[in-house]
Amino acid sequence: LDPSDDYLPSLGGKVSGLYEEYPRHLVTLSEPFFIQTTEVTKGQWLEVMGENFDYDMSQRDHPMVVNSVKEVRAFLEKLNQRENGKIHYQLPSEAQWEYAARAGTTSPFFTGENVGPNQANFNGEWPYNNVINGVFRKVYTKVKNFPPNPWGLFDTIGNAYEICADGYDYFFYPRSPIVDPLRGEMEHKMLVGRGGCYHRGLELCTAASRIMIETVGLSANSQRVGLRLVAVNIFSER
Repeated sequence: LDPSDDYLPSLGGKVSGLYEEYPRHLVTLSEPFFIQTTEVTKGQWLEVMGENFDYDMSQRDHPMVVNSVKEVRAFLEKLNQRENGKIHYQLPSEAQWEYAARAGTTSPFFTGENVGPNQANFNGEWPYNNVINGVFRKVYTKVKNFPPNPWGLFDTIGNAYEICADGYDYFFYPRSPIVDPLRGEMEHKMLVGRGGCYHRGLELCTAASRIMIETVGLSANSQRVGLRLVAVNIFSER
């Protein structure tokens, strides 16, 4: 993606407005980046690691969910060793993730003001904008099961939470830098999760919604936290 223009992250929606989503602020991403069109799948994890930390190894096209950020670090280290410096894979920053998830839109979802049950995997039993969608699948689904956003990214709404590189800071936005904002990296005890998951209502699946992800032992979020990678150095000489 080539973020040639500044963008304004918007608030979650009419019934959202959680404090950590405030204030709406200008963000500039200074460099283009490549972002994975899907969440990392169990099959991709198995190909890199030679083992799978999830329970059902037969679901190769389902998102890989992790039990700790330590597992994510190990996966990235091994993946980058395979590339030998030609490409560097990493977690996206919050700003990169939201820019890609919004795909040029300013509404709570890339679909508009609401999401239908055939557009994403979320808990439709929780009302949003006074509407109950009525579908709660209770499990995460395979990637590419729902339509992508306008830039070709799948499952940016629901399915599995996606870990970002930023350390979680409830009060970060009011003092966030404009250019390439990043609140530390993976050394923090809490990281940011984006996109919501199958177990959450739409209020927590908006493009602006953000949660804390524990780096050790994911407690209540366990088995609902996945990842999507970005790549840099992709134009370097091979």
